[in-house]
Amino acid sequence: MSLDLTKVASQVEGMAARLKADSAERQEHLQNALAVLGDRDADLEQLKRKIASSKTTWLVARLVDGLARHYKAPSIPPQFTIIATDGSHIDVDRHKSTRCYLINIGSAILHYGTSPGAVLDSLPRLYSGDDDLVVIPAGVKGREQPIEGGLLGIKRGVDECHQLAELAAGRDASLVVRTSLEPEALVASTTGTGDNSRDSGSASTSFAAWSSKAIRKGFIMYLATPRVSA
Repeated sequence: MSLDLTKVASQVEGMAARLKADSAERQEHLQNALAVLGDRDADLEQLKRKIASSKTTWLVARLVDGLARHYKAPSIPPQFTIIATDGSHIDVDRHKSTRCYLINIGSAILHYGTSPGAVLDSLPRLYSGDDDLVVIPAGVKGREQPIEGGLLGIKRGVDECHQLAELAAGRDASLVVRTSLEPEALVASTTGTGDNSRDSGSASTSFAAWSSKAIRKGFIMYLATPRVSA
């Protein structure tokens, strides 16, 4: 049966009316947020405790010097490169005849300075083999876990880290990593233009070591979480 758009139209009108009615409440929330940001007498310790005890699905910035301060932007190097990776995935569909999932890792290399340029790419990979569909922790018998749902998201993070480390390897410069496994994009920046391959290799190795440690911790936390099978 096709979709009857005429029946949906009246529902859209009702949604628009509700959004308009909520406008005053949103403005009140915005004004309250601006007042908190501009309050130089705000209790930072109380706000820190509130952030620490909050249960959110996103990262919350930590408070350091207050909310109302302004800082001058630091100077940028004459030559630098930004490298970033970000991924998406298609999860396992149990209703299909073949169990499989797909991970697509997008990457960007942006060069700034006298010779600016950009390289944008993506690397899709389909996983369907028996060894690709489960993970077995080392030294833990009978704890085979299917790679799907949250565990697939962690694996995607693994692939993002590996791809970023490969892109960073061989860069002729020192490496600065600013990254977070959640949410999303992994970013590294390189500075300098000289032949500094030893520093570059050391930097990429350090990043690889960091990413491996973070990923292992994520897997361990996931596998250690009790779950009830449906």
